[in-house]
Amino acid sequence: MTKSDLDHLPEYISWSSGSSSLLVLHGCNEPGNSIDDSWLSPAAVSAIHDLTERRSVVAHYMSTMTNGKPPIIPALICQLVEQKPLVLRDGADFQHMVTQLSKTKDDSDRDEGLREVLLRVVDRCPEPVHIVIDRPEQYESMGGLLTTLISVVKESMNTVRVFVVMRTEFYDVDRYHREVDTRGIKPGMYIKLRKDQQRQYN
Repeated sequence: MTKSDLDHLPEYISWSSGSSSLLVLHGCNEPGNSIDDSWLSPAAVSAIHDLTERRSVVAHYMSTMTNGKPPIIPALICQLVEQKPLVLRDGADFQHMVTQLSKTKDDSDRDEGLREVLLRVVDRCPEPVHIVIDRPEQYESMGGLLTTLISVVKESMNTVRVFVVMRTEFYDVDRYHREVDTRGIKPGMYIKLRKDQQRQYN
């Protein structure tokens, strides 16, 4: 599936043209397909290419099979700062960011610190921010990651659109919906779209 396949879908239209929101595109590969890649991943790649071509502010993460927690949030922060360095207004901002990024996963306040830095950077960007994350299911706490992204979407004063692609076989956002904190979100802020590969032939 590519971005062009999504352009006619109401969920994708709402995400791409509306206000701040998180769109989770998930689905299963066709039965018998044992490869690690998701058939939906090309949609994430196409979205990144399209946003880059339009010179939009976009941070992305293409996850690979790793052990432990991949540094998704730090990678997003670094990309945004690289594109818009003026979001760090002084040395204190820079030092605060370095302090949060240097914390290990054993630090109890690490996740909240990274969330706060990401929110600050997004807020200070002078134009809408797009975030595309492909295959984060190896993340040790998908509920935690999605909760962090939702909180940024909910709290940011900027327009921020987050697009996450994952394989349902490894993490089913509908089955584990209680792991994601959606309290206080407005209708349309958290969109889930399931597309299983075999269904394209129906």
